[in-house]
Amino acid sequence: MEPTAEILMVGDPPPEVLALRDILSGDGLEMQILARPREARRFLGKGSQVRLLLLRWTLSERDQRDLLAWVRQQPGLEQLGIIVLSEEAPEELPDNIGSLTFLSLLPDSGAHRLHLLTRAILANADLRRSLKRKVEEVEDCFRLLSRGTFHLRTQEEAELLAAHLGSAAGDPQLGVCVLELLLNGIEHGNLQISYEEKSQLLEEGRFHEEVLRRLASDEHRDKRVLVELRQLGDRLELVIQDCGGGFDYWRYLDRDPARILDRHGRGILMANALLDLDYLHPGNQVRVVLPLATEDG
Repeated sequence: MEPTAEILMVGDPPPEVLALRDILSGDGLEMQILARPREARRFLGKGSQVRLLLLRWTLSERDQRDLLAWVRQQPGLEQLGIIVLSEEAPEELPDNIGSLTFLSLLPDSGAHRLHLLTRAILANADLRRSLKRKVEEVEDCFRLLSRGTFHLRTQEEAELLAAHLGSAAGDPQLGVCVLELLLNGIEHGNLQISYEEKSQLLEEGRFHEEVLRRLASDEHRDKRVLVELRQLGDRLELVIQDCGGGFDYWRYLDRDPARILDRHGRGILMANALLDLDYLHPGNQVRVVLPLATEDG
């Protein structure tokens, strides 16, 4: 079996997923369906192109929990998006499922909602891959920078800075975490897109359009996210400040079961897990410390 599919379904596929497979085929995306988690390990372990895993969740099957734990331990699969499909919200999920795991309830989700969620996850994965490529391409000079100030307005500008920071830290994943914080400042701080508004815009497939509209508006066009950087020996300290009035940042530092069905809101969770991170009250400033890679790697 050649692992060419970009989407992998593990378990008995419900009707919603079979309908989703047809929709995705029209998008030029292939879905592979496997019955058992152990088959998925073999499929994912031989150079697969899978970007999204759909897992039919049955609490009585230990193999499903083991598969999630195995995926998160595999080099190259840390950023694999996962949708857990369940008849009802489980009382608890494994602690190690990662911040890129989403829960979708059956049959309420429907093929259309699953399609929107799938496209959002794949778009996010594309952004992460793009940033990692930029990290590999940039010739980093941040080791020579003792202090600097940056003013960011757009996602593209945030990606460029995050790529350099990931390169300076010697770990593209840390650059991805910084990017999440920068985008949070742009989208929620400067553009004042609330958590609930983003949820609705993603549901309607209009989020990117709305970001561009607000960036061009008289109200927001001159707003910048301020990033102040300084070198502290073998570390880089960043203070990221947006133009907003802050938010209840502590709600997003740990996984909240109340938001497990949401299609976003995991960026701060991931950054908090991997970075030395401190939000400053009222939440429109965050201090981040990155390790500075040595020249020999």
